[in-house]
Amino acid sequence: MTSRGSSSYPALGFAVAQKVPEDVWAAYRRLVDAGFDSRLL
Repeated sequence: MTSRGSSSYPALGFAVAQKVPEDVWAAYRRLVDAGFDSRLL
């Protein structure tokens, strides 16, 4: 998987595309589901 929501940044030269392991996405989703989402980019 690549970073969600930021696929245009690598194309513009602002970042590099990188794979995010599924367990990291799962941890992210658990945090968002628990309400830790007020400072998301």
